[in-house]
Amino acid sequence: FGLDTARLTVPAGGTADAVLTSDTRIAGPDGAYSGSVVATATEGGQRVLTSFGVIREEESYDLTLKFLDAKGRPTAGMAEVVGHNTPYWESLYDADGDGTVKVRAPKGRYLFDVVVGEPETGGAPVFALFVQPKYDVTRNATLTFDARRAKPVSITPPGRAKQVSAYTNYFLDTPYAFAATWFLDSFQGVSMAHIGAALPAAQFNARVGALWQQGSTNYNLLYNRAGSAYTGFRHKATAGELALVNVKIGASAKKRTGYVSSFWSANGEGTGAGTELFALPTTAKTYVTVPKGFTWEFGMGQQQSGDEDGVYLGSDGAKTYQAKKTYTKTYNVGVFSPRVGPYSGARQDNAMLVCVDEFTDGAGHFGQSAATKRRTVITADGKTILDRREDLCQLVGNLPATSARYVVSTDATRSTALAGVTTRLVASWSFVSERPSAEGADLPLSTVRFLPKLDLASTAPAGEKLTVPLAIDGPAAGKGFKSLSVQVSYDGGTKWAKAPVTTGKDGKKSLTLSHPKKATSVSLKARLTDTKGYTYDVTVVKAYLLT
Repeated sequence: FGLDTARLTVPAGGTADAVLTSDTRIAGPDGAYSGSVVATATEGGQRVLTSFGVIREEESYDLTLKFLDAKGRPTAGMAEVVGHNTPYWESLYDADGDGTVKVRAPKGRYLFDVVVGEPETGGAPVFALFVQPKYDVTRNATLTFDARRAKPVSITPPGRAKQVSAYTNYFLDTPYAFAATWFLDSFQGVSMAHIGAALPAAQFNARVGALWQQGSTNYNLLYNRAGSAYTGFRHKATAGELALVNVKIGASAKKRTGYVSSFWSANGEGTGAGTELFALPTTAKTYVTVPKGFTWEFGMGQQQSGDEDGVYLGSDGAKTYQAKKTYTKTYNVGVFSPRVGPYSGARQDNAMLVCVDEFTDGAGHFGQSAATKRRTVITADGKTILDRREDLCQLVGNLPATSARYVVSTDATRSTALAGVTTRLVASWSFVSERPSAEGADLPLSTVRFLPKLDLASTAPAGEKLTVPLAIDGPAAGKGFKSLSVQVSYDGGTKWAKAPVTTGKDGKKSLTLSHPKKATSVSLKARLTDTKGYTYDVTVVKAYLLT
């Protein structure tokens, strides 16, 4: 920076100017520079300060993007410009519809994600999707995205199922990784094109996928292309390329409906889709394609009313499936009760988070359920520190740093219109905790669950014996186990009797129950104690039904 003069004479009532020049040609890093000019009067010491600044732009160039429709005419469009090796990301929209947008970008390598809109045909939107995953900006340039280069997408499932949804997705694996997904009703009116050079297969992958449904039978068809995006795609799927997952979904109340959600993943990213509602209970035949390196996982929901989930049960983990093979999973069948997992409870400094899925199903799918009444209470040495009419996912702070005995309890009641089993759930954990080290500590929460073999209505035969396997999770499992007592009721929890726990040669624990002929339900109560004396108590009213 330099001034053209070091001295000014300002006439009375007038002004005087000095010219400041910034020379950004000198060696130095790009970026913002600033300073100030200070003028000091020769008499009286008065000072006037003026700030200045300049930005030395890194080597950059002007880019013009042009959008043409299927007849070669300028049309509206929009674009995402994403840097491979920098955090540069610009969203561009042709607001005036003249088919042109401009942007200035630093020298480097970029991905262009472009949507070119076309005139409507028969009331249906028509547009072209372009992906140019590799473009090196080294000079001023004009890039044209011409819808005449894009090709349609058509995927056909076996049978006569109706299309529910569609999507296209890609993932750019660079230092500043970027992924994008377009969710569509269908591929009708949609065309696609890859522009420019391809990238290595490990750096870029594009997918097209869609969901079809007929009753509860659904087809999740996903296709992957490595290194480049799709320029159109036509494929008629056959049964031989699909895996079949029989998703058995229970319902313990009448006239219930539900859906299946199917999710795929690869290289740490993915997406999925959910079916439309169908009647429960049922076995939803769920077909999936099996691209190399991809996994699938499934969840389900039972609808309560309108668009509100009454019950939601999550995945039992992502798995790889093989074509021409059949798999079976069971959801929404009892006994529903809490199950602790790796993130169920933690203590950090003087705060505690407890988040336990209260309505995990018999297959172990972590679950949530609507309730007509709910209350969660946490006490420390007998003093109530939290009392809310909410589920068992709570954060409480300002805990004493010193050791204290905590009791976490929850009580939830479900409507019999939603579920005929686990109509009331009462659970509590008692343990000692103090402020941990800076890394924090998991809470010593354990659970015991009841795993009888039930039908899709969560029922077992009356008047017969039934073995009920038991599953223990948390510190009380394995060498941390001290004791377990169980009680059973056949009248909805009014009268209770001891139910002896037996341990097999394999160390697994179970109950053997003799169901009365006239009983209509089985309720269960348990107390689990670990070797530190920490306890878990649970009562499940109408754990399962008898017929």
